[in-house]
Amino acid sequence: WIAHLLQEMASLGAEDENGDFSRFSNWVFVKLDQKNAHNSYKRAAAQRALDAIPKASAFARVHYATNVHAPALVSHIHGKAVKVCESIEGGQQGSPLVPPAYGAVLDPILKNLDSKLGDDGLVRAIQDDILVVGEPAQVFAHLGSLIEELKEIGGELAQGRGKNSIYRPRGPLEEGNFPHYLTQSYHEDAEGNKSYGFELCGAGIGCTGYIHHHLRGKVDKIKDLVNEHSELMSNRDAQVSHALNRLSWQMKPDYLLATHTPADTQPFIAELDELTRQAAKRGLG
Repeated sequence: WIAHLLQEMASLGAEDENGDFSRFSNWVFVKLDQKNAHNSYKRAAAQRALDAIPKASAFARVHYATNVHAPALVSHIHGKAVKVCESIEGGQQGSPLVPPAYGAVLDPILKNLDSKLGDDGLVRAIQDDILVVGEPAQVFAHLGSLIEELKEIGGELAQGRGKNSIYRPRGPLEEGNFPHYLTQSYHEDAEGNKSYGFELCGAGIGCTGYIHHHLRGKVDKIKDLVNEHSELMSNRDAQVSHALNRLSWQMKPDYLLATHTPADTQPFIAELDELTRQAAKRGLG
């Protein structure tokens, strides 16, 4: 849906044949990022959400047997087992049960907000990356209650630049006209021109200048990874190097191409092809 969103964005701020802006031209995109979502959601809340999904009964039973009970840290003191601490939140990192369990507890909250926005907006999410799109007044009116509902399941917003962003395709909003915990991300070129946008699940969304700057950074990181692993080839087992390579960079070019429009990725195709050839030549492919 990210690729579909990118395709649709081109028309949001566009004028029609009469020179009038569409009703969507003033809509805003709000990206919210949760802090350590998989480590902090309440497992009991996830279990209740899973139990409420008829087709998830088998998964709910597995989750109950393996996750809903709080694991305890026990210390043996003077020959007696003493419970030192107990966790009631979060899942085990890397467990395949955690993403769907977290999604189950988050889904009702997002559907509730989507219903409140009605025709004035929509809500989408990929795990802890939440995107709220809609009429500014309506979106801002409901963000506070969304944040409170996230707290009820053990969530909180992440801190840091670009974590929680706001973007309007028609042009930037004036400072003070949106919640203080949101920022308008932009790239400023050598001439001082600002291109606004935001990052969602690794994809750059916004003005062309912002997207190209975002892609430039991603491609440079891929280049560094290829060079780094080629230098380590002589010091590692070949199978280990191959596995590390696949995890670190090999799928990244495909992801960039899949989550951006052809017009945006075209300037980088030749460079990505050359990186692939270099990796194959060095035994990384």
